[in-house]
Amino acid sequence: MNYQKNVLTIKSNIEENTSEEGKKFLTRGFVPKNFLKQFIVPQMLDAEKISAEFSNGILSVSVPKKEEAKVKEPIEVQIQ
Repeated sequence: MNYQKNVLTIKSNIEENTSEEGKKFLTRGFVPKNFLKQFIVPQMLDAEKISAEFSNGILSVSVPKKEEAKVKEPIEVQIQ
């Protein structure tokens, strides 16, 4: 994973596994392959705090909002 010039790039290179040759599969959910995904990260997100976790074959990427971009509670203005 790489972040540069407001673009988050997620890239995966899967090497071919030849040990599966000759094996018979009843079913196979997906075939692993290489991929490249790019996302534009808006200015309202805090790119310094990008985090990622890979667990059970799922990649989770988190990009929190900057404090100033978060919705704040309305304030009540007293009229005199």
